[in-house]
Order: sequence, then C-alpha cells, then structure tokens
Amino acid sequence: MASFLSLGASLPRGALSRSALSRSALSRSALSRSTLSRSALSRNALSRNALSHRRYARGFTLTEIMIVVVIVGILAAIAYPSYQDQVIRSRRADGQAALMSLAQAQERYMARCGGYATSIAGDSDCDEEGLGRATESPEGYYALSLEDGATTTRFTLIATAVAPQSADTDCPALTLTNTGIRDTTGDGDCW
Repeated sequence: MASFLSLGASLPRGALSRSALSRSALSRSALSRSTLSRSALSRNALSRNALSHRRYARGFTLTEIMIVVVIVGILAAIAYPSYQDQVIRSRRADGQAALMSLAQAQERYMARCGGYATSIAGDSDCDEEGLGRATESPEGYYALSLEDGATTTRFTLIATAVAPQSADTDCPALTLTNTGIRDTTGDGDCW
C-alpha cells in the first residue's frame, strides 16, 4: 500500500482514492481467477479431447468402411471397362506387327522367286510356294492366313483374333494387301 501512496504523490490530488485502489485490487483478483478458470477449462477440454481420440483410435466405424467400399466400387465400375478396352486395343499391335512382318516376307519372296507365296506355312523354297512362317502372331492373339484367292501376283493377309482377343468386337479381323491397303472386318478404327 505504501508503494501506491508514493506513486499517488505525483498524481493530482484525489486521483487515487480508497475506492479506486479497492476496485483495481478487485479487478486484479478477478483477472487471476478468470485465468485460473480458463486453465482449468482447457485442462478439462484436453482430457475430453484425449478421451475422444482414444475412442477413435480403436478402429473405423461401419459407416466409414461402407463409404470407402462405395467409393472403391464406383471407381472400379468406371476404371475396369476402360482398362479392358485399352488392353484389347494394345493387343491389336500384335496382329498389326504380324501382318507387316508377313508382308515383308512376301516381298522378299517376290524378289527371290518372281511371285508371291500362296501359303504362309510350308518351306520357303521357291518350289514349295510357302513362306515358312508360323500361322500364329508372335504373342498368340491372332491367327494368320492368306485370303483364298491369293496368287503369285497378289495377296491379302488376314489376322483373325483368337481368345482372349476374340472379345474385340470392333476389329475381329485385320487385313493387309500387297498394295499396302489396310482394312478390317469390324466397324472400329483398327489401324
């Protein structure tokens, strides 16, 4: 109290009265009480928060699991058909590469023997009129053949999809002629 009075000596007369001193003391004690009550409240809140974390730390609720299952189901319903289409389209490269390889073999046969081979299999001698090649594409997704009317002056190579590529309804068969014309028996853009 003496320190307040010594401070009050420099202040104008009547500025520090007893009631002002008692009010400031009351406000200081109220401030300390509110600080204590705030810290007590925050401790209670922390303990409640810790309890709620312990409750959720045990696992997932059924609702959360069902939401995840629904989301995964929707993604799978959209993604899987797109994936299957992409796989089918990428397998077409096997048939295309096999036809291009056979066409090159036909051109080599033409340069060596003076005419195109009328058979894919058989011996590649000019007497046998065969290319001596496999009748299946390298990856096995297409069966390879020559069109029935193949002669020594023209040919049409055919790659027909076999299982599992037979699911390709847009391009069930790819064709390539001696003039380089690429075609298909389906409706899709196969080349």
